[in-house]
Amino acid sequence: MLPQVSVVLPCRDAQTWLAETIGSLRRQEGVELELVVVDDGSTDDSLQALHRAWQGAPWPLRLLQTDGIGVSAARNLGWRASRHPLVAFLDADDLALPGRLQRQAELLTAEPGLQQVLCGWRRIDPSGQPLTEVRPWEEGAGFSLQEALRHKAVLPSAWMLRREALSAVGGFDGSLSQAEDVDLLLRLARAGASGAWLREVLCGYRVHAAGASRRALPQVRGLSFVVARHLKALSGSPEDVGIAAEVRYGTRAWLGWYAWSCGDHPLALELWTTALGLSPFPPGLTWVHLAENVVRSAARIGEPSGLQQLLTSDLWAALEARWWRARHQPPLGLAAARTSDLNWQPVYRGQPEAALQAWSDQFRAELEAGPGELEASAWLPAVMARWCLGDGPLGELRQQVLRWCSDLLELQGQRRDPESLRRPLAEILLQWAALCWQEDRRPTHQRLEQSIAVWPTAAALTALARLQHLSSEAGSQALLQLRAKAADPMEAIAPPAGSIPPEDPEPAFWEHTGIEPDRCQGPQCPPCIERLLSGWSSSSGPHGLMHWQPPAQDPNPPDQHSSPSERRLAVLEHGEAWLRPPQRNAWGSTHAVTIADGSGAPLAEFSRRYPQPWPGSCPFLQPAPQPRPPGDPQWIEATVIALVGLSAETYYHWLLEILPTLGWLATHHPQWLGPEVRIWHNGGAAEYVHETLQQACGIDPAQLLDARSLPWIRARRLVAVSPAPFGCPSAAGQLWLRQALLGPGSATAEAAPQRRIWLRRGASARRPVFGEQETLEHLEAQGVAPLDCAGLTVPEQARRLAEASLVITPHGGAMANLVFATAGTTVLELHHSHYQPPYYQHLAQHRQLIYFSQSQHERPPALYRDLLFESPATEPIVLNPERVAEAVRSLL
Repeated sequence: MLPQVSVVLPCRDAQTWLAETIGSLRRQEGVELELVVVDDGSTDDSLQALHRAWQGAPWPLRLLQTDGIGVSAARNLGWRASRHPLVAFLDADDLALPGRLQRQAELLTAEPGLQQVLCGWRRIDPSGQPLTEVRPWEEGAGFSLQEALRHKAVLPSAWMLRREALSAVGGFDGSLSQAEDVDLLLRLARAGASGAWLREVLCGYRVHAAGASRRALPQVRGLSFVVARHLKALSGSPEDVGIAAEVRYGTRAWLGWYAWSCGDHPLALELWTTALGLSPFPPGLTWVHLAENVVRSAARIGEPSGLQQLLTSDLWAALEARWWRARHQPPLGLAAARTSDLNWQPVYRGQPEAALQAWSDQFRAELEAGPGELEASAWLPAVMARWCLGDGPLGELRQQVLRWCSDLLELQGQRRDPESLRRPLAEILLQWAALCWQEDRRPTHQRLEQSIAVWPTAAALTALARLQHLSSEAGSQALLQLRAKAADPMEAIAPPAGSIPPEDPEPAFWEHTGIEPDRCQGPQCPPCIERLLSGWSSSSGPHGLMHWQPPAQDPNPPDQHSSPSERRLAVLEHGEAWLRPPQRNAWGSTHAVTIADGSGAPLAEFSRRYPQPWPGSCPFLQPAPQPRPPGDPQWIEATVIALVGLSAETYYHWLLEILPTLGWLATHHPQWLGPEVRIWHNGGAAEYVHETLQQACGIDPAQLLDARSLPWIRARRLVAVSPAPFGCPSAAGQLWLRQALLGPGSATAEAAPQRRIWLRRGASARRPVFGEQETLEHLEAQGVAPLDCAGLTVPEQARRLAEASLVITPHGGAMANLVFATAGTTVLELHHSHYQPPYYQHLAQHRQLIYFSQSQHERPPALYRDLLFESPATEPIVLNPERVAEAVRSLL
């Protein structure tokens, strides 16, 4: 039995189009059709055209006549009079392309729970010639309330619904003459009516001068009314508040373009000005969006954007002036600042002075509260400045932040003018962007937006324009033009010389075409960690202890990682290798390594770049290899082994991920480890690098090539091994390390563990430990002794760990040495409450360690978390001595 479909066709004075529209219906197949025509007071020959066109059709025609009740009421009259369970709408000037009714009806029949189906549509001119095709699903349009509010993508002539779904919500709102279709879509969404896109273009939507959608003011009023009505029905949850703000802004932005495209420039200026005031986004991003919206909205309907004409118009000049004025609005009242983080919304809303006052109050309150176990004075800027916060540009910037934080405290009692704090803060934010520019687009973008919001400058606008160029050429162009309107006072801040566009000519990796935006967050990526630990179990103990247990497995599992197939060898004639120069970034760490063949083409399997996902666990795309640098490589007339990897300058990654590469070669391809071979490595100049190379592999220092000074090489023959899984050292690699550094018998004849040790971390520039000495004093009675690995050779460190029965370590405290611990040793990791990447789990699993963790809850004041530290990964670990001591007592 064929699906039964009632087609509801309202018409009024449509004789010009009816013959073609009815003809498109008669060509439909695969359905049992009923045509319901509602003539809404036509004064032309529409009815005669209808009957001529339908004469001889195999399906029934029902004709209803009214005196001009409007299209919404006419559609309602039609579907209520229909007899079939499925209702399709078609306007009198549109077309049903071949297969439309059959394909939509088949989808609804196959899925009984589905209530509505929309297809794509082709915009056609008055003569029926195609203009462009509209596929809303490609932009994320859907049928949930959020999706419907954001996209409002609906066309009656492309819509088929179950009659019962229409009945449930009462059909169209008969009082509406504009946006009635959007209103119905939103009411269906609120009622939970499921929908789907038939991802085919099966409708012809005719664009002509008489079309209702070309009347700007009524359309603006109608859509604004409908959207406002449905936003009122949202809850007060933070998610709904955010959606409402985004929808209010997005609707005004689109309506501004629509009014401009219709030629109503005063209305467009009014709408776009309102959009500026309603935007929930930072001012720079808002400006980019307004320009990009013009291009995308025009492309969606197959029309030229007219962007150049718009950017040079008086209308846009007036809007630019309003953007600049909006950055200096007087405070309009400020909601209470969040207690956990800085609230940037007042800054983005043009109220930076109010935000600064709120931050000052919040900062002082956090200092005076005496947070946690530290004395309140420990967080004072002058005290923090004495800690090891790094050297070079990063250390200098952090010192500058602390001086600014000290000045911020003087806002109390009006001892400082808030405006005098804005310029230096904008400079700090611009310098953060400069440090991040070559490393990660995301924090660069955030800091530029914040700098512009605090105090817009030509330098920040120029940098943001360059950052936006690949994703939004229109937005980039609009920003550059906006920069030209910068008032003289805004020029006070110059970019750091040679570190940020336009002074830095070398493009960052993310500026290259074909590089997909990174979505993974590397070691801090929640989906990565969740999947990686899915087989682990944890149980809570006293004093915040968590006991971690690995997935159930054979107690003596075969070492699958020892197979040669686990890693691959590439021998490349005239092969190339390059890394992102670690000495050019503020962290001094390698963030990308690329291996390429003789033609210079990167080999993805042998290359790595941050953010590096945990192995096999991230749902996002793997990061693309670092693009080829400009210039020419250094030629090496020798066979060269590429012994390089991400963050190889740190002890953990060098010992557990980089060094075992040589062990793998020695086991499976020893012919490549002769004395004539050169070793190109990026482990740096630390003593342990040469020591481990000599001790474990017999590598002569004369064989070494420092990749920091030779960041791009081309070798007569390049030998590369596919990288070890990030953060997950293999069982084979761990076994080799123990044999190489503890001795041949270490794998079978382990000493009985005796000692209880604490692995010191101390005042490291990256994630320092606060309260370490006080904690050690509490643990002295438990027989816990500190071990400062920095003063020991690696074999000595290995022996000390092998003798330990209990190892306590703040996260990162020489934790790689756990590879030398004896099976059954108890390990307690003390970690930051917002940073616990699962490095320890893999060591504990392979070495059969008993692994516990304890979160340290105290964090720095919100001002420091936002401006002083890049992320939780670099914040101090603030120990609670009594709580740690109680946890240790419970373990013993």
